[in-house]
Amino acid sequence: MSFSKSLLLSVSLIAFSPLASYAGPAQFMGDAELKNQTFQEAVTSMGRLKIDKSKLAQSLTSMGDADIKDSELQDGTFNGKTEVEKSSFTGSFTSNGDTELESVSITKQTTINGNTKIKKSTFGDTVTASGEFDAEDSTFKAIIAEVEKMELSNCKAESILIKKSTDATKQQIVELKGKTDITGSITFESGNGKVVIKDKTVKTGEIKGVATSSPAAAKTTPADTKPASAENTTANPAKGQ
Repeated sequence: MSFSKSLLLSVSLIAFSPLASYAGPAQFMGDAELKNQTFQEAVTSMGRLKIDKSKLAQSLTSMGDADIKDSELQDGTFNGKTEVEKSSFTGSFTSNGDTELESVSITKQTTINGNTKIKKSTFGDTVTASGEFDAEDSTFKAIIAEVEKMELSNCKAESILIKKSTDATKQQIVELKGKTDITGSITFESGNGKVVIKDKTVKTGEIKGVATSSPAAAKTTPADTKPASAENTTANPAKGQ
């Protein structure tokens, strides 16, 4: 089934389950559930949105909570709580709300303004975030974040920049676990940062902007795994190798 004209629906719940293709733009004024659908033009949703096993060739804008699974999308802009699983974005991703991503790939820039949880995901460009940031088993390019605390477990990233917080009195912390590997620098813009290394398998590049009065800044660690400005909290830290 194929539709060539624009689609505008204003009922409170729209549920599409048969396989169908829409060539024109689509705007949903109420809640929408889309399954096995293909949209060739832009899609806008004003209510709660669920997408499953669908393809969106152009931009998606969601003004409410969104739940997306097993789908292929271009650019996505979300304004509400957003959960995405086993899906890909060949364009950019922007979320203004709490966000959970699992088994997701995003090719271009990612921007998240809200608490973030990430699992088993891949990012092809810079990730910019504000709010709590917790990631595991994921691969990043550069991460730029305004956070009080960031936790990475078994992650890879080229670099991390922690932007200055609005509350300059609070120390900003990056906690690294498992086999996390930061190939470039970790930089705290505020000069009041701290890196906590939980496992001796963690690797980082240079660490900049740690608090000079902090014990972490003076603690030396093996050069091949952790710079001198990182705090090692493992029970049996590795000796120089």
